[in-house]
Amino acid sequence: MDVFVRDIQLAFRSLRRNPVFALVALLTLALGIGATTTVFSVVYGVLLRPLPFPNAQRFVQIVQPLSSAYVEEIRAGITPNQFVNLQESATTLEAVGSWLHAPRTLTGLTTPVRLHGGGMTAGLFQGLGVQPLLGRGLRQADSERGAEPIVVLSYRSWRAYFGGRSDIIDTRITLDSVPTRVVGVMPEHFTYPSLAGPEMTRNSVGELEDAPEFWIAVRPFEREQATSDGFTTIQAFAILKPGVSMPQAEAEIRGLLGPMPKGWTSRVELVNPRAELGQPVNRPLVIFQLGVILVLLIACVNVVNLLLARASGRRRELAIRTALGASRGRLLREGVAEVLLVSCSGGAGGCAIAYGLTASLRFLPPHVLPRLRDVHVDGVVLTFALGVSVISGVAIGLLSAWRASRSTGIDDLHQHALRVATHSAPARLRPSNLLVVAEIAAAVVLLTSAGLLVRSFVKLISVDMGYQARGLATLKVGLPAARYPTTDVRSGFSDRFAGAIRALPGVVSVAGADESLSGSAIGFYPLFVDGRDVGKAELRNRGISPDYFRTLGVPIVEGREFRREDRTPTPSRTVVNEAFARRYLAGRSAIGRQIRYSDWDLQIVGVVANVRNVREGEIEPTIYLPATYSGFRDVHEAVVFVRTTEDPAAVLAGARPLLARLDPQLAVYDSAGVEEMLEYSSASPRLYGLVSFTCAVVALMLAIIGLYGVLAYSVGSRTQEFGIRMALGAESRSVMWHVMRQGLLLTAVGLVAGLGGSYAAARGLSTLLFGITPADVPTFATTAVLLTGTAVLACLIPSRRATRVDPVIALRSE
Repeated sequence: MDVFVRDIQLAFRSLRRNPVFALVALLTLALGIGATTTVFSVVYGVLLRPLPFPNAQRFVQIVQPLSSAYVEEIRAGITPNQFVNLQESATTLEAVGSWLHAPRTLTGLTTPVRLHGGGMTAGLFQGLGVQPLLGRGLRQADSERGAEPIVVLSYRSWRAYFGGRSDIIDTRITLDSVPTRVVGVMPEHFTYPSLAGPEMTRNSVGELEDAPEFWIAVRPFEREQATSDGFTTIQAFAILKPGVSMPQAEAEIRGLLGPMPKGWTSRVELVNPRAELGQPVNRPLVIFQLGVILVLLIACVNVVNLLLARASGRRRELAIRTALGASRGRLLREGVAEVLLVSCSGGAGGCAIAYGLTASLRFLPPHVLPRLRDVHVDGVVLTFALGVSVISGVAIGLLSAWRASRSTGIDDLHQHALRVATHSAPARLRPSNLLVVAEIAAAVVLLTSAGLLVRSFVKLISVDMGYQARGLATLKVGLPAARYPTTDVRSGFSDRFAGAIRALPGVVSVAGADESLSGSAIGFYPLFVDGRDVGKAELRNRGISPDYFRTLGVPIVEGREFRREDRTPTPSRTVVNEAFARRYLAGRSAIGRQIRYSDWDLQIVGVVANVRNVREGEIEPTIYLPATYSGFRDVHEAVVFVRTTEDPAAVLAGARPLLARLDPQLAVYDSAGVEEMLEYSSASPRLYGLVSFTCAVVALMLAIIGLYGVLAYSVGSRTQEFGIRMALGAESRSVMWHVMRQGLLLTAVGLVAGLGGSYAAARGLSTLLFGITPADVPTFATTAVLLTGTAVLACLIPSRRATRVDPVIALRSE
């Protein structure tokens, strides 16, 4: 221990005598360790951090990967009948349950607010093992038919809307016009299940909150009558009994679920819900972790080169110490201690960088990273940073100290011998050309990967959605079933609300729909066109009001929009998109043709241009129905679209008092400009492009600095050689090219190796790319040109310095 302390003291004194070297090395390592630690904190928080439940080890999700002749494999839940089978017969499960998104409007406040809650099976809620802060949780009796409506509040809702009252238990609040008794308040850390998703909505104050604001009990599932048309699936979770293994439970569940409907094949998987939740971002996070490790390796290479360059100036010192009896082991130990001091200091700086970067992730939309609230710097992350710092320091110290300690000959005591040694064995103590080639190759891999992701993002945001987003705003209003029980009543309210909004300044047109632009119902039924059976068809369906297409700016290709007389209790007319007409009408005129789909007999009155639900999705055949019919599900919300010449935010603000006059118990939510919502929907590819671009820029800078350091050291150690060349008549251009050739050769070798590695890396990015292939030639060519151009600039300064050597001064020391 005393030896270690003495080595650290010597290292500190040595670094204090060389503050510039110490600062550059520290900052370089802080950058690499900070980037690596930041991505690890995300990987750990999203993919590895245990769920915060006492029974998390026994908590599993039941998944059925389903496939058919018409549909590629999807990871689905189980059917209601399968759910009942498990509830009735499973012996390895302590509880089986599900949850669903359950939004409700809270009234009784100054202004009604829309809350996003979680409807959960009582057994599942209890099985998680989390004790309420106040009162109790959900019980089985709460799910029975005829049970009194009850609610368990989140800590956030309790504090925000009820002032943290300690007497909140057994009071009644009004949710969707239904008096509901508060039976419990959960602790602050309980935020399950996550409501994050690409289609998650903003609450009444415009916040994107992924944690439930309350929990209610869902009714038990009942057996459904088997049909040949299709089936529904439910996300299913279970709590294993103590001592039961996942393979045991999986074997029993497989036997109890039974076969799927005809034409569908499935298998059963029991998975960790944490892993299933993080599956969509698993690949990109692993890729980014590998990317920042490359950045760290480049940073380490630069520090090695700095140490080797510094060691060349200490050659005489090392020779004297060796002559006085210092062993090579001691020199190695002191060198490692010096670098450990730098790397640990850099690790501390890296932790500060990681803390700031992870804090900035809070500004991301919650759906970009599942479990985003669990991403933070804690003991595990700090231990990781310490480990990276120590490993980096030891690796760098051993390599550089071993190279430096090789120069211990007695001849190094003579100045002339030092110069001879430098020229006769230039590779002994100079920065390693091989390391520079390696960091250039790594920079090329990161540059190419970043270029592919950035080009993919540009392609994505350039996709024509089919409507004009500029000047378009949207909002939603929840319509409680108790006061708005029928489609006619809901349509009447929507008409009155739309009429009030039309009177606002700058409003051009207003229209309604049963869904937002990013979602619509999907059916899979036999389709008949003019009596001809064309087979089963997967069609999207959207209920809309008159003026819908004019408000959204969607061109009418043939025919017309809906009129008020088209709105009948049973739909009789439809408007189809171009994709439908192209697939099922083979280019013939669509107007007047009859189609039969599900229980509908419809006459086509119009064809409109294709509209995309999401940018990256394919355009699907779609039928539009009058808004009085809500498709394949009963919709209890009004979705309003407003075309305006004013700021969309101002129009949305003006709509709130209008709603209060029409019905003071309703709340506006998910209100925003459509342009803003499109930016929100593309947040994931934007983040991927930004992270990869930042890593690539840092890697390129470090690689170029490393190349510059090699050439600068080479020029400094060959001053006399260049002086002699100049004295013998060598032209400046020849000397300059001599130096640049060395740098360009290193660049060329690194570029070739990097492009080969880039092609392999790009194949791993294929699932993250949109509109381009992994072998995108423009991206590879741009990377090669950018790196070569930057390398030329890095080589220019040392090469020009070589031409300015004064032959007289250079030879005077001989």
